Amino acid sequence: MGLGYKYSVNTSASAYSFIGGGCYNRIILHNCGVIGGGYGNTINVPGGNPQSASFIGAGYNNLIADSSCSSIVGGANNIVTGAYSSILGGSGNNDNGFAYAGIFGQNVNGVITNAFHSNTFVAQNMSPTAAVPAGTLYYQLVAPGCCAVYIS
Repeated sequence: MGLGYKYSVNTSASAYSFIGGGCYNRIILHNCGVIGGGYGNTINVPGGNPQSASFIGAGYNNLIADSSCSSIVGGANNIVTGAYSSILGGSGNNDNGFAYAGIFGQNVNGVITNAFHSNTFVAQNMSPTAAVPAGTLYYQLVAPGCCAVYIS
């Protein structure tokens, strides 16, 4: 374990795990887990596969539970329980156990596997004649306050 606040209580009962700093961070039954810092973050896999590495960068009160190879980069009160899922940041987000989910924002809940979830999605204003990869979502302003949406 690394350094933390002088009154910190960081605990790891798992092999090959690392807590860099912060306070009250825990890695329980999850080998190869990493918590970079923050406060009250937990990686816990009760009854699961303790060999699967997961990562919490920092933040406050984030939880990875019953999940393999998942991550929370930062933020507060985020929960990941789906395998290979990530919360990039924000607060109050939950993947609801969906695998391969990506989440960013505030109070965003996962609703499907293999998808990115966010409060808002912004696409770039492009000409419909522009060369864009197949499957790209884009829009074109056709009048002030009005646009057309395309999928190439």
